[in-house]
Amino acid sequence: MISLEQFLVFFFTALIPSVMGAISGIGGGIIIKPILDTFFSLKAEEINFLAGATVLTMSFVTMLQNRIKNNRLTDRRGIVLALGGVLGGVTGKFAFNAAISMAARNLVGIIQSGILILLCAAAFFYMLNKNKITPLTVRNIIVCFLLGLFMGMVSAFLGIGGGPINIMIISYFLGMESKTTSLYSIYVICLSQLASLLISIVTKSVPQVPIAILITMASGGVIGGLMGSAVYQDMNNSQVDKLFRVILISVMLLSLFHLVKSSILIPA
Repeated sequence: MISLEQFLVFFFTALIPSVMGAISGIGGGIIIKPILDTFFSLKAEEINFLAGATVLTMSFVTMLQNRIKNNRLTDRRGIVLALGGVLGGVTGKFAFNAAISMAARNLVGIIQSGILILLCAAAFFYMLNKNKITPLTVRNIIVCFLLGLFMGMVSAFLGIGGGPINIMIISYFLGMESKTTSLYSIYVICLSQLASLLISIVTKSVPQVPIAILITMASGGVIGGLMGSAVYQDMNNSQVDKLFRVILISVMLLSLFHLVKSSILIPA
């Protein structure tokens, strides 16, 4: 059992990022992970699992809500992208497990934070200059699958459930507007995180996280998905872009703080 104070902390750690993730298409894990990294004494694999499970519940609920409201995938490129995300989720999970077995857990966390900062910086630069950049509008199905593969790998390895890489790739390479990009990103996130979770179960590499914390955060993901998908309907593309930029700045600051903190803790 966990105390009421712990319940509230873990619940809102999952809820608020899930609402923001469901609206913007980043998944929420990109916010949850640096928060858990910075403020909780958890192992890298435990943080990845908790963030991934929360993102999975959020994205699944958001997908159901979108289907009910007839916001479905109509572009076959998005479907192929999501299928690539499944294989990418499997590959990324194996890569993470390999990294954990070969390097110190603290070092893996530092590597993740460093990659996350770079991805957020790239996405932030892209969003600032989005109106000046001409999208490619890729039509080749094989290229779309490879893009999905890459997104799924990054998502599963970092435990962020998509993050800025999804938004940037879908917007630039597929030439979709912000709200459509958000919708397609959620589908990729759901399938890649589901694949990652199944690999953890099959390979018996599920970390021993307290079940009460897992249920609490998954519940936050469910409610966050419901709230976020409801708000999404009333937002325009410009508002989604602004929210995305605010999230990127917040995540970069959190990840930088964790990077410095973890570097100090590494023994010489």
